[in-house]
Amino acid sequence: MVSVAGRALAFIRRQKRAFKVNIVRNVIQYFSLGLTYQYQSVYISELGASAMEIGYVNSVGGLASTLITLPVGWLADRYGIKRMFLTALPLMALGYAVFGLARS
Repeated sequence: MVSVAGRALAFIRRQKRAFKVNIVRNVIQYFSLGLTYQYQSVYISELGASAMEIGYVNSVGGLASTLITLPVGWLADRYGIKRMFLTALPLMALGYAVFGLARS
């Protein structure tokens, strides 16, 4: 009898390289977000934001994510996932750097 882990590895081995790269990227991305997201409200409040402003930040972030999903999906279909990922990566890094270096 094959274990669940063995079947999962066999499934991943059958996939194309792009799928495997995307899996690794997602694991790294969500692991990194999981490490930092829980402290985001604490960081924002230490910068001087009130509870209401933290709520606004979370709402605007969710809304922005929702609004950008459709155009990014269309662009990925049109220009390719690799090109979109390589374009988005520096933009995401810049966004995190601005957030991390904020003074107020």
